[in-house]
Amino acid sequence: MGNQATHEMDKRELDRAFTELYEENLRDVYSFLYYRLGNHHDAEDVSEQVFLQAYRHLPKALAESNGRSLRPWLIRIAQNLAINLYRDRARKPQSPLDAAGEFATVHDTEDLVEPREPRPTLVRRAAAEVREV
Repeated sequence: MGNQATHEMDKRELDRAFTELYEENLRDVYSFLYYRLGNHHDAEDVSEQVFLQAYRHLPKALAESNGRSLRPWLIRIAQNLAINLYRDRARKPQSPLDAAGEFATVHDTEDLVEPREPRPTLVRRAAAEVREV
């Protein structure tokens, strides 16, 4: 039971250290990513990924940092994730909405659906077919 209490205390310390790291570095990481990616949404998404990776590897990073700032480590994670984003997008190019063909133009749903006969006509035809049989 003593080991469990020690483990919980370590987790609390780790969470406290992560919260401090996040609060001190979020602005710098986001700014770096916004500059690199040029897009607010991508910068937010990748910032989230940076801090998720940082949380996973924080114990090792804290042990190896010897009290030095972890900002360069976070920026390096951000740089690698930004490169990965560019690489993934190069592999799967996204076409702009304008190139979406007929769906890019304004249209009514009725224009896309095949026309069908009105219900009374269908009923009359079905009744005539039944009489023939």
